[in-house]
Amino acid sequence: MRRGSHLTIYGNAYYFERVVPKQYAKLDTRRRIKKSLGRMAVTTEAEAREKAALLDRELEAFWRALERAPESEAELYSEAKPIAKELGFQYLSADEIANETDFEERRSRLRKAMSVTKRGSQLPIAFAAALFGGPKEPPRSVSNLLEWYFDSELDKASGKAPAALKAWRQRKRTAFSFFIEIVGDIDVSNLERADFLKWRNALFKRSELYGLKLSS
Repeated sequence: MRRGSHLTIYGNAYYFERVVPKQYAKLDTRRRIKKSLGRMAVTTEAEAREKAALLDRELEAFWRALERAPESEAELYSEAKPIAKELGFQYLSADEIANETDFEERRSRLRKAMSVTKRGSQLPIAFAAALFGGPKEPPRSVSNLLEWYFDSELDKASGKAPAALKAWRQRKRTAFSFFIEIVGDIDVSNLERADFLKWRNALFKRSELYGLKLSS
């Protein structure tokens, strides 16, 4: 039974189901995507709709990334990693593919690539990096850490309504932006205790100046 917004019901469970758009059919050969959103006994329809909306946004971003040409190694890494996940593989660097995977793993990745090229489409750079290895994870700056945080909290965020999710993300972005303003967008491995003390002192001063609570 279809409930709209790519939400369907099979048996006693909710599912996200969407046909791959024609413009991406040469790059994403799955044709139809179906993912479980939870059993009806423990998941409300509103929760299932929110999860479906989040999956839909992730899919749209995934398809757009297949068409783009990354402008840097850091951008290539950030685009290839979720593509690998969506295709059912773990993202690995080129060195890791060569030294840490067995024959079956490499053959499985090659078959996925051939399913795309068989349709007359050239492998996009990010798609190739997702399957055959790309750059290693770049140094994690404070700003990049925010995106990693959002990814790590994906399950928690999926339970929020769109407006609440937007507000939640904005609060986190504001906090990170203030930290970067005070300390700088540096590699997190270089952060020291003095940096956090500097940020804390600035936070106290701002709260006193504007009469804010530290939780604001």
